[in-house]
Amino acid sequence: GLGLRWKPLRRHDMTLWAERLVPLGEGSLSDFMLRGIYSWTRGTGVLPERRSCGYSLLQGDAARFLSGRTTALYGEARQGVTFHVRDGLLLTPHLVLDGRREWAPAGETWWGEAGAGLSLKLLFRDTPYEARLVISEMVRLVKEWDPNFFGKVGPGPIASDDVPEM
Repeated sequence: GLGLRWKPLRRHDMTLWAERLVPLGEGSLSDFMLRGIYSWTRGTGVLPERRSCGYSLLQGDAARFLSGRTTALYGEARQGVTFHVRDGLLLTPHLVLDGRREWAPAGETWWGEAGAGLSLKLLFRDTPYEARLVISEMVRLVKEWDPNFFGKVGPGPIASDDVPEM
C-alpha cells in the first residue's frame, strides 16, 4: 500500500496512518484504510546489570476499511519474565491472551485465544543499552476460547439473535 504514517506522541509507541491498499495478488484488497496502533512494553530491552526482569506487553490495533465498510479491532496482552542467558541472548517465557473482532457488511466475526509463549532474541552489534540488530523467534501454544464461553463465539459470523442478553 501507499500512505502516510504519523507518530503524534514522542514518548509513546502510537502510530496513526491512512493508506491506499494496492492489490498485488489473488485475495488482495483494493481499498482505503485508516489505522491506529498503540503498544506498551516493559522488560523487552537490554539491561546488562540484571540477569532477569519482568516482561509485559499490551497492544491494541484498530482499522477501518472505507470502501469495504469494515472495522477490525485486535488486542493482545502478555506477561512473563525475560532472562539474560548470556551476552546478547534473551529468553522470555510468557502467558498470552489475544483476540480480534470484525464488523463487516457480511456479518461480524471474532476469535480469541489464550496460552503460553516462548520468545528467543539474539542481539548483534549492541551497546550496553541499545540493540542495533535483533533476530527474534517466538513459539506459542494457545487454545481458542471454548465455543460456550460467551454464548456464540467465533471464528464465524455472529447473528444478532445469537448474542446472549444481559
